[in-house]
Amino acid sequence: MLRLESRRLWRQTLGVLLIASLGAADPARGLAQDAPATSAVRTTRLDLGGALLANGDELRYLRDLSLLDTARRASLLIQPLGPRAEQAWRDVTDRTNHPWAGRFVSAAPERSRTRALGALRLQLLRPDVQMRYSSGLPTTLPDGVVWTGRGTTLAVQAGAAFEWRWIRGQLAPVVFRAENAAFAMAPTGRTGLGAFGDPRFPTNIDLPQRFGESAYGRIDLGDSFIEASGFGLTAGLSNARVHWGPARRYPLVLGTNSGGFAHGFIGTDRPVNVGIGRVHAQLITGRLEQSPYSSVQTGETARFFTGFIGSFTPRGFPGLEAGAVRIVNGPWPEGGIGFGEATRVFQGVISDNISSINMNNENQFAALFIRMAPPGSGFEAYGEVTREDFAGNWRWLWMQPDDLMEYVLGLARTRLAGDGALHTLRMELVNGETSHQERLGRLLTRPIPPYTHGRTRQGLTNRGQLLGSPEAYGGAGGSIAWDRRDARGRRSFIAERALVRDWGRGMPTAGVRWAEVRYGLRGELVRFRGDGEIGVSVAPNWTLNRNLERGRDVFDLSVQLLWRGW
Repeated sequence: MLRLESRRLWRQTLGVLLIASLGAADPARGLAQDAPATSAVRTTRLDLGGALLANGDELRYLRDLSLLDTARRASLLIQPLGPRAEQAWRDVTDRTNHPWAGRFVSAAPERSRTRALGALRLQLLRPDVQMRYSSGLPTTLPDGVVWTGRGTTLAVQAGAAFEWRWIRGQLAPVVFRAENAAFAMAPTGRTGLGAFGDPRFPTNIDLPQRFGESAYGRIDLGDSFIEASGFGLTAGLSNARVHWGPARRYPLVLGTNSGGFAHGFIGTDRPVNVGIGRVHAQLITGRLEQSPYSSVQTGETARFFTGFIGSFTPRGFPGLEAGAVRIVNGPWPEGGIGFGEATRVFQGVISDNISSINMNNENQFAALFIRMAPPGSGFEAYGEVTREDFAGNWRWLWMQPDDLMEYVLGLARTRLAGDGALHTLRMELVNGETSHQERLGRLLTRPIPPYTHGRTRQGLTNRGQLLGSPEAYGGAGGSIAWDRRDARGRRSFIAERALVRDWGRGMPTAGVRWAEVRYGLRGELVRFRGDGEIGVSVAPNWTLNRNLERGRDVFDLSVQLLWRGW
């Protein structure tokens, strides 16, 4: 539930929606060419069947399929997409022979889609039911709002969507319950609720190892949103998950690991031609909540969040896209978010005092990224680097641009086999181990991972889960995966390694003794059954030196069952 203080944010964004929708209703004002053709908007028998979900099955499929296509379309590095960008991406399925064509042709059965009040369209979303089991430890997959603890976890998502002229939205809540069985936790040095916190930096990040001593669950708004489009822009209110940047598995700034959070947004509905190339951008402002296990137990526990992403494709280089991200979060302001907080990302990046790392108790992240995918080549390569926190002064920034820096690199190769199957080989590497840090004489006395903070002490989290990559927070990670998609569904095999942590409380500050490392394999099988699908995932994992205890190795088996309806 949103608190009363956030009403100002919602009122401001509703004003944007009202202006856009009223303006769009007047054809004389020239919106007709910018508005999506509602009659052409289609649903699919993938994911929920409504709007494209950030990092969902459908977008991952379209990303791979697009590597074989020569048409120019909207960026995929800002998810979720606007309605015109969605249409452009789904249009590629009409021009290309591909194994999942049957999931895109007027996909929703008539029973789930009706017309009412002329232009108003109503649609039931496809229900999604999952059961997950983990034998030894909580899972580490980016499961969104659903936190999968040890034992059995059940999750259900369903809802409905609507479209009316230039406005669309959906209500897609999630309810889950995790058994949250006990396992051996690393000591945090705190008592009470603090004993469940992060073992390395329990007072600098809200990242519990376990959500209490009993079953854990809640109801969340999930991928719910309402938006209006016009004049080449889209604006709205949302709780849906967000995925920014080129990374597939390890997004550094914003990914789907924690699900979504309440926010307003405005941005281009598709890349805009500026003569020398095409620009795509989005600004979001919202509210982050903490878990009961945060070290912040008094005063205002919520935080404001504002972020901006922009990408540029130079003219004459249709397969090249480069861009930047900046986010800022800090204490929730009295009276709620105003214009100053919403536009904070466009203000200074230098600290007022060289002895202070932060400005106004805020934390920030900045990123640069690039993606190269030559049209029709079946190949893509990408990279992203991030820098955390403010610089003391311009000289400091010039001398040490790599201070508190992380990076991700990735490759993917897709081909269409003779039997009609789509094969994709993908690899990705992330490193969050700080390579250079000299502020306040810290040197390299101990690893300092991203996402932690000394003043905004919940770190870059929402409800106890990271907005970015857990592997980057642990230190490093890598994966290699193969996907095969045919008319029957999908098969995937993934091998991963992650440095969980290499330093803990009580260890020498000048050196590392035994690192905790996890190796994992995962096999996934999804089969289409009529208009629905069923799936199973099996993932054995081996964790070496659990809780930094040499020779204490833990085997864990994770199993996931999936059913989606019409």
